[in-house]
Amino acid sequence: MRSQSARCDDWRRAISSSRIGSDSELQLTELIADPAVEIRPARTDLALLAVLAVATVAAVQGLGNLLLVALILAPAAAALNLAQRLPAILAVAAGLAAVAGIAGLVISYRFGLAAGASVALCAVALSGLGLLKPKLGVP
Repeated sequence: MRSQSARCDDWRRAISSSRIGSDSELQLTELIADPAVEIRPARTDLALLAVLAVATVAAVQGLGNLLLVALILAPAAAALNLAQRLPAILAVAAGLAAVAGIAGLVISYRFGLAAGASVALCAVALSGLGLLKPKLGVP
């Protein structure tokens, strides 16, 4: 069995890898699937909250409060009903946010509305549609 420091080094290497692509994704997938790796939910929750806090602080200046909340919360709420595993939830949420952004800009251009409000409206509408579907995995 590998030592605690070796597992931590593996995590650090996988997370801090600057390469984006199939190799780094494969390494991270193998690392997570390794039964010797102990994933502690409290630490994972704390790490995700820290990433969310950094994203919020970085984006609030450029996007504004309404658009920031709409693009972070609305797609995430819908994605929780559309997928079961965390990687799928993150991918679906990112996809919904991108669709809401593009649709909001198109609506803004077509009807001469404010872009931020149109994007927020589309994000909330997509979230509402996602919440209509019954949650997966629940009988």
